[in-house]
This record gives sequence, structure tokens and C-alpha cells, in this order.
Amino acid sequence: MNKNDIAAIVAADVKELTSFSNLHGITLESLKGNLVTPPVLKRYVSDSDPTSDEFDLWLVLEEDPINNNGYKIVYDPESQMYGLATRTQDDKDFFLGLYGNLQKALTSM
Repeated sequence: MNKNDIAAIVAADVKELTSFSNLHGITLESLKGNLVTPPVLKRYVSDSDPTSDEFDLWLVLEEDPINNNGYKIVYDPESQMYGLATRTQDDKDFFLGLYGNLQKALTSM
């Protein structure tokens, strides 16, 4: 899959959102300002062990896109699920886990 395929999936999933609860200030109205357009394929780790394997996920949303802080929502085309990620203090992209559809990922932030 390429960035256009992922963008189409995200756009379709955004259209299906009716409402969600989010403790980080992202609302249905502000959501488009947090989307990463086009999505970016990035390398993530899921373990604090520096020798752990890295893997690719698509970055599709950032809580704070200006300062690159906070939670990030990623998409895994293999499982067709959304998950959460963040940046570590040593500037690594850290995968927190898969949460299901976009609404569940937004609510889990």
C-alpha cells in the first residue's frame, strides 16, 4: 500500500465518525487539523530495549502536529487497525499498541 491508499482509508474512516470522547482536546470539528496529510510511513519500536526490532506503521494523526508532541495515531495495513504511538525522551517513535478502528484509537488517547 502507498500513501494514497492509506489516505483514502483514513478519509473513509473519518467520514464514518459521528462523535467520540477525547481527553486531549481533539474533537470531530478539529480532527482535520490533526491529520497527517499525506500519511507518513515511519519506523517504530515497541520495547525499551534498544536492540528490539523496528517495524513500519503509517502515521495518520498527531495530537500536537506543530511541536511533534503527544499521542500519535498510526495505521497498520496488515491488521487493518489503528493504534497509538508517542515519542520517547531520546526521540524514538514508540508504538503503544493497536486499538481497533479510528474511533477507538481516538477515544483511547
